[in-house]
Amino acid sequence: MSIIEIKNLTKSFLQGNNKINILNELNLVVPLASKIGIVGQSGSGKSTFLSLMSGLDKPDHGQILVNNNDITKMSEEALTEFRAKNLSIVFQQYHLVAHLTALENVMLPLEILDHNLSKKSIKDKAIELLNEVGLEKRLSHFPSQLSGGESQRVAIARALITTPKVILADEPSGNLDLETGTRVMNLFMTIIDKYQITTLLVTHNPELASLCQSVYKLNHGKFEKIK
Repeated sequence: MSIIEIKNLTKSFLQGNNKINILNELNLVVPLASKIGIVGQSGSGKSTFLSLMSGLDKPDHGQILVNNNDITKMSEEALTEFRAKNLSIVFQQYHLVAHLTALENVMLPLEILDHNLSKKSIKDKAIELLNEVGLEKRLSHFPSQLSGGESQRVAIARALITTPKVILADEPSGNLDLETGTRVMNLFMTIIDKYQITTLLVTHNPELASLCQSVYKLNHGKFEKIK
């Protein structure tokens, strides 16, 4: 059973008077609860692909079906609501809110999304996730007081709190040294396996991509399966 279907996805940009094709009739089927690695050289279109997948950009044509919903045809309002309930993004830069503690950063998406949950329920879930990523002693620390690896683990917990169907991970270990990055990504993979969350992992790191069940190389605007 698939959760994502990408059909004939095409995206181009104008550079002066020239039209530059970034993605060219891209097709991909992603099975439910699978981990898909996407690699490619700088400029191959990985970031463009993620922007389209997250609904932050629109394709020239083609479809992106997430749980049988075509996000390319949604209004901005409908897309915002759908994204909040179904998609989470783990960024290379963490994007934590500087004036919020680790606990408050993790609670934030659920506070925005679900007004039916009590503050205590949200707090309990956030604490549980922070415990899971090994940060039970960092709940009241601000981002400036956390290491890079700790910040990324907070970001992972934040991405999980809404119980998303899909996680989009954009170079999640790119700002970390090799040892810390490996440790954090092994933890990330263990957690998404536990929660059975479909994951698209975009990375320039072949070793990181190899942790996924399938790996595709983005080359000349198309996917080439390499694992």
